Amino acid sequence: MRSIGRLRSGWLVAGALLAALLAIMWGLVFGGLQLGRVDPVFSLPGRVMVAVLFAVFIARQPMRMVLLMALGLLALSLALDILIGVGLAGHVAWRQIVFALTIESAVLAVAIGIVRLGKATLATWTTIALGVGTIAAMAGAALITPWFYAVGDEQDKPRVTVMAGVPIDWQGPADMGAILAGTAKRSPVAQVLEGRFAVSRIDAIDADALQRVSVLLLVHPRALSPAEMAALDAWVRDGGRALIFADGLLSWPPLYSLGDVRNPPVTSLLTPMLDHWGLDLAAPADEGGDLFVADGIRVLAASSGRFRSTKACRVTLAGRRADCDLGKGRAVLVADADLFDPELWSDGRPNPAYWVQGNMGWVASLLDRLAEVPARRAFEPVWIVPRG
Repeated sequence: MRSIGRLRSGWLVAGALLAALLAIMWGLVFGGLQLGRVDPVFSLPGRVMVAVLFAVFIARQPMRMVLLMALGLLALSLALDILIGVGLAGHVAWRQIVFALTIESAVLAVAIGIVRLGKATLATWTTIALGVGTIAAMAGAALITPWFYAVGDEQDKPRVTVMAGVPIDWQGPADMGAILAGTAKRSPVAQVLEGRFAVSRIDAIDADALQRVSVLLLVHPRALSPAEMAALDAWVRDGGRALIFADGLLSWPPLYSLGDVRNPPVTSLLTPMLDHWGLDLAAPADEGGDLFVADGIRVLAASSGRFRSTKACRVTLAGRRADCDLGKGRAVLVADADLFDPELWSDGRPNPAYWVQGNMGWVASLLDRLAEVPARRAFEPVWIVPRG
């Protein structure tokens, strides 16, 4: 009977270790394949199981040895987190690592204390480890992970005024009947902007409308009249701040039949204003996807153009971005508008935890800088791997 009990305990330990390894691999498989990223938080369920099993095996040792071995396990976890972070993204997700190590340390300490005081068998503790790991997996998937990427909920939100020629309020066709019936699908773009900024909208640009604007977000707009362009130029030079997305070849799938005026312009109609600011928007070199890293955030655009500057604008990101100091004000321009298309980065899900690219994180950071607000909690992930 004793040999049968040992055999059963051995199988339980082997099963628990396998479950722990599978749970840790969840961070690579679930994060890498489905979410397009790897995060220390994803490995937390497996780490909890490993911590409990480790406590079972070391708790009966002398206390000094227990402490040294426990610190060794935590040091190994930290080293692996850093190595994976540097290897995959070139930097370390410290906030997620600290959270994961804190939970792992707490579980390890509690498990060691319970094992030293209790008389339960190895099979019992292995079963407990599996149960705790399962609960942690559920909590991590449903609660913990989305929290790290939730849009900030600041009370004093910077004011942003939006004018867009692409659909950023609704995802897919949305007529007034669908909106009133509640069947229209809200775009993740609008949810991000309204969750992070005090958003207002304008349909026309004039001096009176611009007097109430703090930061203007202009996304591939319709054709502006000469008077509107003159008003915008005067407002910026008088101290205004604008973030402008101008696309030389929009790849956004049309929502309506060809020729319908509700479809976005195929190409940017801001050429006269760009010329006045000393910028030339060249056609894209490649009509496919354009993946680049901006300010530490991975952005996926489509058929991005390239800016060339002849005056006071600084062109960066290989021509994708231009920073223009105009009089007392500033305008930041990006040579793409397709990056607002949720199909590129949201995988159809509004929760930032499930976004496979950091497009809206970059847009939000650019608006933050123009609004001159302190650095806020980012909702884009730190660890990102290519999506296959």
